[in-house]
Amino acid sequence: MLRSVNSLLRLDVATSNGKAGAARDLYFDDQEWQSRFIVVNSGVWLPGKSVLVSPTSVDAIGDSGPLVQLHLTRAELRSSPGIETYQPVCRQEEQKLTKRHSWLPGWGTAVAALLGMRARGKNARQDGGPTTTSVKARLRSAVEVRGYDIRCGGDACGHIDDLLLDDTEWKVAELVVSTGNWLRGRRVRVSTNHVHALCWHERAAELVLNREQIRRAPRFVGTTALNGENAFEVTDDRLGPMFWF
Repeated sequence: MLRSVNSLLRLDVATSNGKAGAARDLYFDDQEWQSRFIVVNSGVWLPGKSVLVSPTSVDAIGDSGPLVQLHLTRAELRSSPGIETYQPVCRQEEQKLTKRHSWLPGWGTAVAALLGMRARGKNARQDGGPTTTSVKARLRSAVEVRGYDIRCGGDACGHIDDLLLDDTEWKVAELVVSTGNWLRGRRVRVSTNHVHALCWHERAAELVLNREQIRRAPRFVGTTALNGENAFEVTDDRLGPMFWF
């Protein structure tokens, strides 16, 4: 089953002894596209605390509530690592810049834009990420990646509108690409196998596809399930498992 990450991140989270917050982000490895952590905001139960939970701790999604059901207790969730333990590329890079230049924290996309201008002037690496191959260095935030421009051989082809998650393997299987003004009102599905690079500096995803291939990609039908199940589930039974060439 493929699930919309946008919809997943609107769900409450429950432990074995009660509700314990809400899912607010999904961190994934940008080379294998494997989900590594769900960011859980504990809400009023532990005010101001967000923790990282492995997808292996998930028993079920949306069976009742709808919610993400964990096989952890509240005590175990409380002792989970905080979000400062493993940070996605965007936060790592922003913190490096903030420290280096004595900037105020929280500049967000303004920092990315500034660094992007510098990077273009220096013919920066295409992937825009750190050189280390550690999982920690390769982490990407689903919330951050949403909105990245889509580029196909240098042509602008829209932006990332959503990610589709294979909930059996917890891998990000597809991108939902909104084609914007080029193909007005159209959203299409593209396999993550066609992503050449994610560039934080440029806030862009480079695909190994051309515009014509994007135009022929299967359309995304929205967050309503094709098989009539819960509204936040997306199935691929009619359109095929992925978009291949």
